[in-house]
Amino acid sequence: MVETFKRFSQRYCQCNVLDAFLICLLTASLFCPPFVCVGPAVAVLVRFFCTKKIFQGALRLPGAVALMAFGLLMLLVTCVRGEGFNIIVALGIVASLVVGLYFRQVMTLPMFHTCLDIFCIGGAATGLYGLIEKLMHWGVPGFRGPSMFLNPNYFALMMVFVCICAVVQLVQSDHWYLYATVLVLGLTGIVMADGRAALITGAVCILLALVLLKQWRLTIILLMIAIVVIPLLLTLFPNLFIRLEGVSVSADLQHRIMIWKAAIKGFLQSPVFGQGAWMFEKVCTPLYAGLYEVHAHNLFFEILLMSGVVGTSLIGGYVLTMVRDLTRMYRLKHVALFAVPGICTLCAVTLHGLLDVAIVFPQTGIAMFLLVSCIGIYDKLSEEEKQGFLQRHLKIIDKVEISR
Repeated sequence: MVETFKRFSQRYCQCNVLDAFLICLLTASLFCPPFVCVGPAVAVLVRFFCTKKIFQGALRLPGAVALMAFGLLMLLVTCVRGEGFNIIVALGIVASLVVGLYFRQVMTLPMFHTCLDIFCIGGAATGLYGLIEKLMHWGVPGFRGPSMFLNPNYFALMMVFVCICAVVQLVQSDHWYLYATVLVLGLTGIVMADGRAALITGAVCILLALVLLKQWRLTIILLMIAIVVIPLLLTLFPNLFIRLEGVSVSADLQHRIMIWKAAIKGFLQSPVFGQGAWMFEKVCTPLYAGLYEVHAHNLFFEILLMSGVVGTSLIGGYVLTMVRDLTRMYRLKHVALFAVPGICTLCAVTLHGLLDVAIVFPQTGIAMFLLVSCIGIYDKLSEEEKQGFLQRHLKIIDKVEISR
């Protein structure tokens, strides 16, 4: 078995065998029941801190020091202000940040391509399971299936990521019909979870991916299919979108505004360093007219509450460096295709984060860092190759040829 995986790694990953095994294992574990990914994630952390070359290389990545400073600051504040569960959440966030640096440091183009395939396989399986789960509970009022995840919102966001991967691989692969099936199952999973924010996010990110990939004909075809299929589903299955029944946009918005105001009041109590991880329930619920909420329902407000102006500035700086490098990577013709998952993932997190903080959960957080680790491909290019983006305007996206 060891020799088989070595051959697999040499052909499909082209990186250290142990790194390839850990990344593949962790990627697959993201689609298993909650917290199964903790074991592989701990193994990755051990590998990261015990391998001097990886550890030092990761800290030299653009913005890495700011990212780790954010994590350590948030952990320290949580230890001072929080309780047991808050500290566990903070440790989970810090672990996800470290795993993200590990992904970026060791990622190669063939390894990323393989991760996208594993992501598609796992997404298809969990999307199909979500459909079966929904059919088994058909008619149960208010049922939203979580599939293999702790919460339906986490399930829906993971399916958005799956749809992004499916679109990229659909364009890249000759077996387009397999990835088209994954795309359908991913969208099905979002519908089964009845994630309103995720449904809009998924639609926007699929459209963005197609535009970035310059697939104009496919974009028009999918838009025409959506125009026909969505009204048909609403007509044939009126109970499918249970959260749209009798929804009041103004009432829902007013409810969210109350939550956000409470989060801002909590932030203003400690604006410099914040209140610590997952502290909305403890700090802000008394400011929220006595109603019960566990988070701020907005990623930006949650980060402000969690780490204050200092922490938000640190994580914001890291994100800006990623946006800069992903933009430059996209303009390099021979790797542009694999910049698209990173760009679309950041877009998905931003859009979905306007109404939810599902990205804080280990499965979704690690999945996000995996998909944006495509930037590690750009990090390993020579300075001459990196400067190539200034020399020509990218008119088409080529398939990436991977030597195997």
